[in-house]
Amino acid sequence: MITLTAMRELFKRGEIRKALVIAPLRVARDTWPEEIRKWDHLRGMTYAAAVGTAEERRKVLAASAQITLINRENVSWLVETMERCGPFACSRACRLLGNVGDRPSVPAEHGTGGTDPAVPPPLVLPKR
Repeated sequence: MITLTAMRELFKRGEIRKALVIAPLRVARDTWPEEIRKWDHLRGMTYAAAVGTAEERRKVLAASAQITLINRENVSWLVETMERCGPFACSRACRLLGNVGDRPSVPAEHGTGGTDPAVPPPLVLPKR
């Protein structure tokens, strides 16, 4: 809930427009959506879980959710999808993801981790 509350504040201030959450499958599919629905102050935040088949994940990317949830196993698929989104790509998912070359315009990247020592530290993407 703390991370979601922080995201809500960043959305409210206009500091971010979208957020990507990378989590284990069950957490991305079940826990995050449950938490968003559970807390009154988080109501109105939109989310979509990019889990399931490639077609289901593409549909989620094309949605206009504020928060996209994805499981760790699908991160490489997401990166490949982003790499295919060149400057002339016309799919809605690619336009919403933005071109990989647009990465310098990302103002901040934040990572948090759970308390499970078996979970690797958060992925920190380098600025380009």
